[in-house]
Amino acid sequence: MSEPDDLVARQLELFNWLRLSRHVEYDRSIQAFLAGADFETTFRVISAAFGDRDLDVLLGVARERHGPWAELISPAIENAVRLQQNNDYREQFETDEDRMVASILMCSHSRQDVFRLLDESLMTTIGAWYSSAWLPLGNLSAIGETRSFAP
Repeated sequence: MSEPDDLVARQLELFNWLRLSRHVEYDRSIQAFLAGADFETTFRVISAAFGDRDLDVLLGVARERHGPWAELISPAIENAVRLQQNNDYREQFETDEDRMVASILMCSHSRQDVFRLLDESLMTTIGAWYSSAWLPLGNLSAIGETRSFAP
C-alpha cells in the first residue's frame, strides 16, 4: 500500500483522536466516512480501530460499500497482528541462529516443513534447546515429538 496522502493522513489522525478521547461522535463519524471511502482507506481506518472495539459495525459499512471485497479485511488484519506478534517474539532472541530457528518453528505448518527448512547447524540449536529443557516456543505441536530434535 502507498503512504496516505496528506488529506487521508489528517482524516486518520482525526479518527484516532476521536477514538482515543472516546468522543460521542466517533461511531457516527467513522461510519459516515467509511460509507464513501475507497477500499485502501477503508482498510486503513478499520486497521486503526482493530483491537479497540467490535469491528462488526465497521465491517458491515465496508460490505455495503465494497461488497465481497470487504470480507478480505478481517483476515488481513488478523494476519498482520499474528506477524507482528511473531516478530515481537523473535526479537527476544539474541543470536541470528536462534531467531532463524524460532521463525521456522513459528511459521511451519508441519514437521516436513521444519525439516525442509532447517539445515544441520540449526537442528543442533533445536537439540540444544531440547537438552537444556529450555524450549522457548512452549508449544511445538506442529512439528510433533520433540525428542527427534535431540542431537
